[in-house]
Amino acid sequence: MSTKKVVVMTMAALMIAGSCIAGQRNGEKKGRGKCDEKNRQEQIYKKRHHQRPRSGGIDRIINNEKLRKELGITDDQIERLKESKEELNDQRQKLIEKMKETRQKQMELMKADNLDRKAIMTAISQSGKIRTKLEKLRVKKLFRVQDILTDDQMAKVKERIQQHMRERRKEYEMRRSKDGKRKQNKNKDQSKPIAAPTR
Repeated sequence: MSTKKVVVMTMAALMIAGSCIAGQRNGEKKGRGKCDEKNRQEQIYKKRHHQRPRSGGIDRIINNEKLRKELGITDDQIERLKESKEELNDQRQKLIEKMKETRQKQMELMKADNLDRKAIMTAISQSGKIRTKLEKLRVKKLFRVQDILTDDQMAKVKERIQQHMRERRKEYEMRRSKDGKRKQNKNKDQSKPIAAPTR
């Protein structure tokens, strides 16, 4: 197996691991606050598709001068990365708009007095297909970087990603530990007997 294939497989695995951690974080926030089903669906959609893009992948290589020097990125590689970024971002934006339309249609179908089972299931299937395309597009960015960078540059990128993932996991574990301690202290305070008022 070539070095590039090993690097891409590792990067893909790290991306999935990062998604799992993010999912766990989001899961901790469930149940906070009350809203109707429509607002809940809109909030989920905004979290997934309308949040500010993270500075990672191609963007990080293009915008981080220190990283470019560390990797030894040439001007030609920068131009090719920029072209790939614009192309993939355009594709992503179109998919996001389709997803928004599909989700809106699905919510409207769910609010109808008489539920159209076939139409609802079709809308759900369409949403699933779009999500799959978005995930494939994320991985496609890795392949674009792989095609443009050399084996040595890719190895350095892999090491940076692994380091970043270790730092994120450490921060997440520290945050969970702090949250657990706060809950324990709160429970202790609530369990203390209330002193009777003195006359």
